[in-house]
Amino acid sequence: DAYIEDLLKNRNMTRKELLEGLAEEGTTVEEHRETVRREILKSILVGREIRARVSVSDEDIGNYYREHRERYEGKQAVRIQQLLVAVPKDAGDEIRKSFRARAEKIRAMLASGESFDAMVAHYSDGPEAQAGGDLGFIEKGMILPDVEEVAFSLEKGAISDIIESPAGFHIIQVIDRRGAGLKPLEEVRQEIIDEIAGEQMEQRFQGWLEDLRAKAYVEIRL
Repeated sequence: DAYIEDLLKNRNMTRKELLEGLAEEGTTVEEHRETVRREILKSILVGREIRARVSVSDEDIGNYYREHRERYEGKQAVRIQQLLVAVPKDAGDEIRKSFRARAEKIRAMLASGESFDAMVAHYSDGPEAQAGGDLGFIEKGMILPDVEEVAFSLEKGAISDIIESPAGFHIIQVIDRRGAGLKPLEEVRQEIIDEIAGEQMEQRFQGWLEDLRAKAYVEIRL
């Protein structure tokens, strides 16, 4: 039928491939059709009726925050800017020395007062250079160990010495630091509202389906 033809077109497969694929997913064409129908119905209902009835109070937010506090436990993190003098993977010792000399020249200019942003814009080979070298907040285990060790040892505003890694020579500046501990409620407030609203909408939708089934059963009995 038209539904199957649309599926074949959207998935770019033959009828046999479609049936085999649905079988692997543990479903049939009719079950898939019903699932899609339910999702469309749910989307319409949520947009038209359910969302308007969802209300999240300050008490709801506070209770959710306390009951799910493990979700909002922050980890120690540092926000860094990076200037990278990249070295080719197959570079020999002499070539690496020349790249290190370039990094040392850049570090000397930073020590003399040159702007880190300007140095990144002119000299960094890192993919984040267009964003001013900003890597955002970094938690442990997210970047090269050599760079990570230095990053977590620096104070806010400090600029590192040259850090050598397989990728090349790094110079980093710590922009900000964030300690471990529970994130403030205001920081995660909208996230909590979205979670509660989503749960409420799902509950209301399931309740609406149950009412619909009960009504249909009564009508059939009558």
